Amino acid sequence: MKTIVDTPSQDDIRALFDRYLSHGCPCRFPRFRATVARDLSEVGARSWDVSDIAQLLAAFDQRVPLVLTKPADFSTHGRCSICDAEVVRSSAPIFRDSSIERAKIAPGPLPDLGAEVSWPVPVCGYVFPAAPDNVTKDEKTRIERAYPRLRPKDWLAYMGALS
Repeated sequence: MKTIVDTPSQDDIRALFDRYLSHGCPCRFPRFRATVARDLSEVGARSWDVSDIAQLLAAFDQRVPLVLTKPADFSTHGRCSICDAEVVRSSAPIFRDSSIERAKIAPGPLPDLGAEVSWPVPVCGYVFPAAPDNVTKDEKTRIERAYPRLRPKDWLAYMGALS
């Protein structure tokens, strides 16, 4: 059975961030924090990525100002200027000009606004190798199906749910 892949549009992501920012900040949404920190090595896919993470981080970088506290190789350490959460943005080079981007966000002093995380964190987008990978079709299918897959409408509702 072929995996169906639907991705949220840029307008969908923009609307999600409008929702986050109207309530405070994306850092205060546990599902956002868990999604942008998702590590596929937990399913044996260290050099694989999911397109929803890149979409969220691109919007985060554009709309959430950070006060930088410490530059480091392949990462930026800072504090969210909206909620004072500690943010570590990383970009791990994988192959030539490809990298895997993540953010580890430790909540600031303000309480969470978003709903609790359902584990495992669902995906909405492409699951793909960030570097050339000679995996069998069965292994590719196993990795693609390691996480629940939601259609954009359901994923956006999941991501934006309030506590």
